[in-house]
Amino acid sequence: MTHGNSIELVGILRGLTPEAAPATGAALVAAGFRTMEVPLNSPQPFDTIRLLAAAHRDCLVGAGTVLTPAEVDRVHDAGGRLVVAPNCDPAVIRRALEKGLRVLPGIGTATEAFAAVHLVILADSADELVLVAGALHGTLTAAIYSDVAGSDDALERRLAPLLRTRAGRLLNDKMPTGVAVSSAMNHGGPFPATGHPGFTSVGLPASIARFTALHCYDQVRPARLPRELRDENPDKLWRDIDGEWSRGDVSAAPSR
Repeated sequence: MTHGNSIELVGILRGLTPEAAPATGAALVAAGFRTMEVPLNSPQPFDTIRLLAAAHRDCLVGAGTVLTPAEVDRVHDAGGRLVVAPNCDPAVIRRALEKGLRVLPGIGTATEAFAAVHLVILADSADELVLVAGALHGTLTAAIYSDVAGSDDALERRLAPLLRTRAGRLLNDKMPTGVAVSSAMNHGGPFPATGHPGFTSVGLPASIARFTALHCYDQVRPARLPRELRDENPDKLWRDIDGEWSRGDVSAAPSR
């Protein structure tokens, strides 16, 4: 896939030597590559990273097969801005983020994926906490834990509007674990939490509507209609008739 003159692929330069780095890097950039990874099991990988990063400052250059925080430090010192790991090590992820590097951990299970997203931020003041909340992206849920005696109410009034526009579901003093299949429940959220903020996997009617297709019958003879759409309703199904929910026949259903 291409975007402009660049290719959205990663050039993995396994085994590349420092001597071959300049020509190889130039060839990749000429071909449209903008991301280059030098696996650390290559000969003198940090020297190679240093050469590529210096020559191609507009590219994302870094290392693969990064296993320890110390290796993250060496990638950073060599001018690299990318860390690719074959496993999901929170210590490696944490160090890479501390250094301002882009990190791509290897994830094989849901457990490993969730281990990679834990982040604790300690704010020194209420103003700093508000800044953190304002920097959040779209998410499914947000929870505020506060003093039940009311000492945190002023801060809550500053945080809640920020979280309300970023989370599909806002909670107070509880973990966002259980969800209820009810009209009052929503488990969607602004992008990237979900593709569409109106979609939810648990609330009604959106949880049903997301799996339905709209079919229209125009002047179809009653005998040809699906049983569920005929005027008579012998099965007493709940049906939306002219905006009112009813289990009766069309002629007996309430109308607006």
